[in-house]
Amino acid sequence: MTPLHAHAEDEAIAVVDGTATVYSGEQVVQLEPGEELVVPAHELHAVQAGAGGARLRSTTRVRSAGRYEDFLRAVAAPLPATALGRWPSAEEASSLFALAAVNGIRVAGPPGTLPAAGIQPAST
Repeated sequence: MTPLHAHAEDEAIAVVDGTATVYSGEQVVQLEPGEELVVPAHELHAVQAGAGGARLRSTTRVRSAGRYEDFLRAVAAPLPATALGRWPSAEEASSLFALAAVNGIRVAGPPGTLPAAGIQPAST
């Protein structure tokens, strides 16, 4: 699961392979291959790959394509279930915040943090 975050611009999330659950605002949306969801600018959201993993396409306006790719790689690395709700290390968290800030992304919580009370993460 990605950290809880928001972009300065809309973000389109499309599933290429596998499945993903998007927690956006108060909604929980399950996406199958070929499906897409547009998350509005400034809306807190998190993305969780399905049990078999997922390959996603993320489209948004950014200031630095290279740094955005670095941010996506950083949040795509799977964490063990025991790591949900906390950062892997202070150094990794600091790097993630820096990569996000370059592209107008606000990171609001570690992986496993959801945008709205009362919604539950999908079991994997």
